[in-house]
Amino acid sequence: MIFNRFMFVWATLNKTIRVGLFALLCLFSISSTVNAHALPGSVITLSEQQYGALKVEISFPLEDLIIAAPELEVLAKVDVEQKIPPKLLKQLSQYLQAHMFMLSGTEKLKLLPQQAEIDVVYNQHLGHFRSLAVELLAEKVPQEPPFSLSLSYDVIMHEIRNHRAEVYWKKGNKTIKLSNFGFKKVEGKPVIHHFTNDLNR
Repeated sequence: MIFNRFMFVWATLNKTIRVGLFALLCLFSISSTVNAHALPGSVITLSEQQYGALKVEISFPLEDLIIAAPELEVLAKVDVEQKIPPKLLKQLSQYLQAHMFMLSGTEKLKLLPQQAEIDVVYNQHLGHFRSLAVELLAEKVPQEPPFSLSLSYDVIMHEIRNHRAEVYWKKGNKTIKLSNFGFKKVEGKPVIHHFTNDLNR
């Protein structure tokens, strides 16, 4: 009954009004699509530690990680603000090692997992979501000048192609942005990003 009344009203409207209403519906649909926001990308913070060690802190949305690596879905069961158990930390580390590496000069660094935990963070476009924070450590980094670092990284973005990564260098209270990149391969391998700035300034 309601549908019949709607069709009667629609039929009585002249063509110009019908076209206008249709255009408004299309505009609303496009606007809804444009306003949709993807989850934030990876944030990678590098900082020099005592005795030549390098700390690598990485954070990214847990939901995106599980999409990219379904075998890590068990992480969703870990309580917020609780350290990831050693067995799961090892499994997470294996995934990270398969999708990233770092060089100091020409020497490949051995990144050792230290800890990881799940936090709830807030984004003004998305509201609250779960983020996984991971801490890795390279115990010995060559210090001969020029002190330079390179990074190959396609964590998550190997499956979610619009995922991006931001890289920062932290020294004391000062933080320098080194790079912002997305998924890209050269000859079938992820691009290696070189940080040639004076990291010790």
